[in-house]
Formats: sequence, C-alpha cells, structure tokens
Amino acid sequence: MIEGMSSTSVRVVAVEMRDSDPSQIALMKDQGLTTVDDLDLVAGQAALVYTLLGADGQFGVKDSADQLLPPPPTSRTGRGRQG
Repeated sequence: MIEGMSSTSVRVVAVEMRDSDPSQIALMKDQGLTTVDDLDLVAGQAALVYTLLGADGQFGVKDSADQLLPPPPTSRTGRGRQG
C-alpha cells in the first residue's frame, strides 16, 4: 500500500498521535516516508503542514523524531490568491 501511494505525484506523510501504541513511525521511516508523531498537538499539525509543503524528516516529540518542527518554508509553493 505504501509503495502504491508513494508512486503517485501526491506527497505522502505518515502521522500518528502521541499515545499511538504500538507506534508505526519506525516502519514508516524505514519505507522512506516523512513522519509526524504528535498530530494531536498544535506543533504536530504545523509540522504536517510544513511537510506537505515539502519538508522531509521525522518530526515530533517521540524518540524517533529528529526535531519538533521542520524549518518554515522559505518560498510559497502552494496555490494562493493572486491579487
């Protein structure tokens, strides 16, 4: 399933809540996916937005995370209102 999702042009990010037990983050990381392990926190929700905009890595509060948040995007890549 992961291989099928990853073969599309849509960005795939694995997420879970802090209390997910057992955690699937290690499995998702081994599959090459960017992960967020604290979607139940505002920081996790922000990390998800940043990853959907292109940040790669493992984010959150668990031992498997590299850092809490990715750096904010430096350019606007999404569709925005032109004014």
